[in-house]
Amino acid sequence: MTFRGNHRLLYASQFVTGILTWFLSVEYGIAGLVIGILPFLAGQFAVLYKHHPDEREMSLSHQINSYESIGTGVFAGLIYFLLPQVNWFFALISGISVIRGIVGMIVFSVR
Repeated sequence: MTFRGNHRLLYASQFVTGILTWFLSVEYGIAGLVIGILPFLAGQFAVLYKHHPDEREMSLSHQINSYESIGTGVFAGLIYFLLPQVNWFFALISGISVIRGIVGMIVFSVR
């Protein structure tokens, strides 16, 4: 398996990062948030280092950004209305990462 240009690996690492970030931020606060983001940064470096994306990859990335913003709005509303006792900052950061990871894996697998 090649790392450079493997966007499925990139979005899978972001999905795992979102789950890891939630648990670490609940336990350790801001320090856990910083520690939780490190796997995504390592995955991003491994995938995008010296990789020049083509037009298809750029188009799919823009499509993922559009779907992610829709999911983030829905997730923020769910947090606000259904889970008022949850720390919204940590939940939203973790949720954005999970949503982006899921959408990215689906888009790059289907197309």
